[in-house]
Order: sequence, then C-alpha cells, then structure tokens
Amino acid sequence: MEPGEAVHTAGIVTNGRSLTPQIVDGIREINMGLWEGKEISFIQHKYATGFAQFFEAPHLYTPAGDGETYPELLDRSVSAMEDILSKHQGESLLIVTHRITLKALLNYYAGRSLSELGNHPDVPPASLSRIVRENGKTTVELYGDISHYEA
Repeated sequence: MEPGEAVHTAGIVTNGRSLTPQIVDGIREINMGLWEGKEISFIQHKYATGFAQFFEAPHLYTPAGDGETYPELLDRSVSAMEDILSKHQGESLLIVTHRITLKALLNYYAGRSLSELGNHPDVPPASLSRIVRENGKTTVELYGDISHYEA
C-alpha cells in the first residue's frame, strides 16, 4: 500500500461514524530503501538474495540503500503500538496499517521471534486481525481474516 492507502481505507471504514482517523507515523509501512517504487521483477533480479530474505528470513534481511531492517521496523512500530495501547486501556481500537508492518506486529504480539516471521502466511489486503490485551497478557485472536469478502 502507498502511504495514502491506509489513510484512505481508514476513511472508508469510519465513514458515517463519529470517528476521526489519526495518522501515527510509527505504524507506517517498512521503508524499502532503493526498492521503493520499483517493479517486483526488477527487485527479484537485481537483489535476489535480499528479496528472498525479506520474505523468508527477515532476521537476515539488509535493505538496499537507506531502507529499514525488520528490527528497526519493530522498534518503531511496537513502540507506537504500546503508546496507543497505554493511552487507550480497556478500549476497543481500530488500527489500519500496511501489510509488512502488520505481519511483523502480529508475529511480535504472538510471542514469536523475528526468525519465525517468514514461516507464517502473508496478511491479505483489507483483512481483519485482532490483538487483545487483558490482564497484562497480549494474544493474537484473529490473523488476516478475509471471510468478510471471500466468495
């Protein structure tokens, strides 16, 4: 998703409701560095090892150019999520973010290591996931559910 797409999606979801989307920079999509805006076929050809690591072994992935590593992504996104959760204890929240950031957050809150991230399915577009925190324990109750738009 482009940066504006998450904001656009949040607007669609909140349309007609008394909710105002708020942009939280810490949960933006991973910075792909030199890969930004490039065709996947180009990236696969020119950066074959990095491309494979990005999806299959994220703990080994090193970005081309000024992109982010997965640990950097997790540092900022977990920090932002914890800030959001601490400010809204006991509340239900709707958070709209991008697929790689969401997959990394779901992996983290499921208590899995970064090296396990590549072993889990991708998060489909416009899917629903649910993270619940009760009594100091955080669990992932729903992961990439698309039943609302499956045929």
